Amino acid sequence: MGNKPHIFLQVDGPLTSLRLGTQLVVVGSSRKAASEILKTHDRELSGRCVPNVPFAKDPKLNGDSIAWTVECTDRWKFFRSRIRNELFLVIIFLIKIKKNTKEKEKLLYIQKTFHIKLSLI
Repeated sequence: MGNKPHIFLQVDGPLTSLRLGTQLVVVGSSRKAASEILKTHDRELSGRCVPNVPFAKDPKLNGDSIAWTVECTDRWKFFRSRIRNELFLVIIFLIKIKKNTKEKEKLLYIQKTFHIKLSLI
């Protein structure tokens, strides 16, 4: 692949596979291929490897856990999406707070500098 993986992937096509040690990795080099991998064939291509530990095979854990689930069932997808949404909502909320703080600082600077009254809408 060298130092230009984007050119390698353009020549090889939208899907290619690489071997990283013993792990086979499927790489999608286009938006369409990535969408196909992540949305349509997510269960087959998730590459979830559950270690061979006794409690990973427990049906109770298998139904209500993300980390120890052997299969990618609809329930697993539901839990994964809920956790992802909760994590990203916090991040988005923190970004908005920071953005609003910066906007208020800019507004105060403009008001002091030009002696005018402005408000954020």
